Amino acid sequence: MHDIAAHAVQHHAPPTSFIRKHVFSLDHKVIGKQYYALALVAAICGMFLSWLMRIHLGWNNTAIPGLQLLSKTGAPGGVMTPEYYLQLMTMHGTIMVFFVLTTAPFAAFGNFFLPIQVGAEDMPFPRFNMMSFWVTFVAFLVLMSSFIFGDGPTLGGWTQYAPLNAVGSVGGPGQGLGVILWMVSIALFCIGQLLGSLNFITTTLDLRAKGMSLMRLPMTAWAWFITSCMGLTAFSVLMPACILVILDHVAGTSFFVSSNEVINDQLQPHSGGSTLLWQHLFWFFGHPEVYIAIVPGIGIVFPYPDYQHAQADAQPACAHLLHGSPRRPQLHGLWASHVCEWDESLLRAGILFPYPDHHNSGHNRRADLDLQSVWLKVAHHLGIPVCLGFYFHVREWRSKWFLSGSALDRHHAPWDVLRGRSFPHGDGSRGHVRHLCRNLLLVPQDGRTHDE
Repeated sequence: MHDIAAHAVQHHAPPTSFIRKHVFSLDHKVIGKQYYALALVAAICGMFLSWLMRIHLGWNNTAIPGLQLLSKTGAPGGVMTPEYYLQLMTMHGTIMVFFVLTTAPFAAFGNFFLPIQVGAEDMPFPRFNMMSFWVTFVAFLVLMSSFIFGDGPTLGGWTQYAPLNAVGSVGGPGQGLGVILWMVSIALFCIGQLLGSLNFITTTLDLRAKGMSLMRLPMTAWAWFITSCMGLTAFSVLMPACILVILDHVAGTSFFVSSNEVINDQLQPHSGGSTLLWQHLFWFFGHPEVYIAIVPGIGIVFPYPDYQHAQADAQPACAHLLHGSPRRPQLHGLWASHVCEWDESLLRAGILFPYPDHHNSGHNRRADLDLQSVWLKVAHHLGIPVCLGFYFHVREWRSKWFLSGSALDRHHAPWDVLRGRSFPHGDGSRGHVRHLCRNLLLVPQDGRTHDE
């Protein structure tokens, strides 16, 4: 793998035209900027939809000028119908979750900064990297095209629960072509994120600079690496789930619609499917998606302490058991237990293990209760790595504020922090803030000697 990655980077030729330099670029910095621009455009679209929804909630019978141009059936005369409100809410949630919260902190900042932090010239597979962005861009265009084609976007929410997502137009406006476009868009988005995750993982493992071991990586690099591992498992489950829904629409299959399903007083011609199958597949992605969105932010907010301070003050006596960084156990634990969140949501709803039937025998009831107890205990262990990470983070900052300086400094430190006058790396001046930003995003603080 290392030889293949190195070979790919060595044959990365400089661009010779405007299109190769700024449009179909192989440079990780340009691709990161493209991801950021896409996330910014998506955020603007999502905010515009939220404004429309808030206007409708405040003045529900007021005509919104120009809204009828977006949908004649959903907003006749500019007045939004309840169904069209649900369609806008679905699109707002989908855009913000997939194309903003996932794209900006993970794909945009990760593409730009990860090779710099590990000392690599570029991503190991630059063409895959370019392809990941353009597949994501096409996915965004497909999603937005649902406003134009058919009877508008889907109204099933960003979770698209079955059987509403698989019964077609009988489920309401946008449940025919709108659902198909939604599923195609998310499937393409999953492909783009899988390509990006493979690049991130290979970059972190195989393209580090000489002497840059895994335990010397900054917190941000670890965050993007763990996020890539979670995305690799999560998006690879959501993509086939979207394909199965498309087959239910266009091929007459019955993956998510059970027998004798009646919707809008119409008996559905499906049989043998399971409405709970979609919940299993979607929430296997949905709960890791929470951490895919937040773990890069954790890596940025929890800066990697300088090497000497981490050895002397920030780490407890048992820190050598936690592999050098006091906050890496948090990320390792999140990666290892993100599937438990899927179990927890389905278990609390009585889906993973149905609640015991009082008519069953006592032995079966005890077995069901034992299984529920085991899964609940496993799911609740998710709080351990989170609490560890925050504990070491607070301990480190406390050591900087309260275990150094005069008594007067210790007395005023908390209030200075609230007023923005005290930072871990300085006195709050602009120069120190810029220094802190450089430590967070650009170059890790390296305590190696020249011999290393």
